[in-house]
Amino acid sequence: MLFGDKLKELRTRHGISQKDLSKKINISERVIGYWETNDRFPKDDEVWKRLSEYFGVSIDYLLGNEETKIIKGEELPENLRELGIEDIGIVCDAKQNGLTTKDIKDAIEIYKMIKEKTVNK
Repeated sequence: MLFGDKLKELRTRHGISQKDLSKKINISERVIGYWETNDRFPKDDEVWKRLSEYFGVSIDYLLGNEETKIIKGEELPENLRELGIEDIGIVCDAKQNGLTTKDIKDAIEIYKMIKEKTVNK
């Protein structure tokens, strides 16, 4: 997947318009449109950093050098994968909305309990 496609997918997943993203990362809306159509790409390292931090993914993910999204900052709860939560975008969303790692761990525990009850029925 090309950078522009990844950017558009991340932006829409976060429910943010090109206009709102442009304000968040201090880039014109028109430039974001160019990026999403793969006509142009960020040239400034600082822009890559702002995109990475905003969406909670690595710059390597944005560049296409790795397939999985990686959350920056605090360590993720170790038990995410064992729960079958392969798309950690939900954790990105949670962090963007102000949830702490403890909040996420608590939500995982609740999810585990619900999953166990569903499986044991």
